[in-house]
Amino acid sequence: MTVNYVNTLNAIPSYLDKMYAQLIQDYRQSPPALSGVSPQTLCVLEVNFNAIAYNYLRLKEQFTGSVCAAVVKSDAYGVGAVGVAQKLYAVGCRHFFVANVDEGVELRSCIPHDVDIFIFSGVLPNTEDILVRHNLIPVLINRDGLLRWQQFSHQVGRQLPAVIHVDTGMNRTGFALCDLQRIAADSGALDGLDVKMLMSHLACSPSPDHNLNYSQLGCFREGCRLFPGVPASLVNSEGIFLPQEFHFDCARPGGGLYGFNSSNVDMVPALRFWARVIHIHAVQKGDSVGYGGSYRFQRNGRVAVLAAGYYHGWIRSLSNHTEVYIAGRKARVVGPISMDLCTVDVTDIPENALSAHSWVELAGQHVPLRQLAKNGGSITTELLTLITRTRNRIYVGAAEKK
Repeated sequence: MTVNYVNTLNAIPSYLDKMYAQLIQDYRQSPPALSGVSPQTLCVLEVNFNAIAYNYLRLKEQFTGSVCAAVVKSDAYGVGAVGVAQKLYAVGCRHFFVANVDEGVELRSCIPHDVDIFIFSGVLPNTEDILVRHNLIPVLINRDGLLRWQQFSHQVGRQLPAVIHVDTGMNRTGFALCDLQRIAADSGALDGLDVKMLMSHLACSPSPDHNLNYSQLGCFREGCRLFPGVPASLVNSEGIFLPQEFHFDCARPGGGLYGFNSSNVDMVPALRFWARVIHIHAVQKGDSVGYGGSYRFQRNGRVAVLAAGYYHGWIRSLSNHTEVYIAGRKARVVGPISMDLCTVDVTDIPENALSAHSWVELAGQHVPLRQLAKNGGSITTELLTLITRTRNRIYVGAAEKK
């Protein structure tokens, strides 16, 4: 699918509907992207950059503030930060958040210089010169980092940009409200710094009615009042779907870029995880399958063996607790998932619809990653970062290189 995104940004709502329809149509023709995969490749992660772009624009449309950034930390959750950022740049994103300086340096080398890159880990010892040299903006998370950045600003003789992280209840990093009050009361506390933004992070945004959401909102408002006129950022992907009072100026979607949301807004799974069938055989009633004999068949049937296991992120806790999409219908994973293999009950799938070397969707359009994570007692982003370790990849719709 070739799309000229930039020329259509002024008509996002209607154009998004067309993009959505096209993406769904493309998925119904699946798996065309697998047609060129070598026969010895048994497990594949398909990354659809068009879907990532669509999800970003949909989140941007939902957000009522002025800036929709993108969180591409941890190599964009393992998907590939450079490719994701380049695609999002093509559709208008100019603000990116990464975990640390190394990620920032890599991203800066691959993306135009009109982009702001923010570093979540702040200013660690001996990173000041690297931050300045690569035009990276640290998120100040404690007093030591603030002083370090301030001292370096005096050394280079100019103001340096920074974001101040306010701890509103997550209790990981950031300044407590009382510390922020002391900073605001000290006229020289931020000398040499150009404060670009105040930010905090919601702990319970997937649960709209959770009391901590409003507790954090109240605390963040207090912090913002101390720095009038400074832009503010509170919401992540799920936070965008909270009431508008949470929105402020800048949103920071991360996992939502890949279509894993709990809202009613149409999103598209940007990743599909595929494995081949490598063997099919008959079983008798009472037969067990896999290590430990933990699963026994209650009828005569057939088993398909898939070339994916916990080495590929297909975690063992999914054993006997999930389904795959195979030959146009769902089939249950039975027995324990092992390192490179798993077994599926295909008794109800017509024999002529399935053969060795057939592709099976383990996660994606028909098997949502959010449901998989729930089945496996995990969370979506954890499972995502495990699955994205799969070595073999197919990229669809990458941004054109200029």
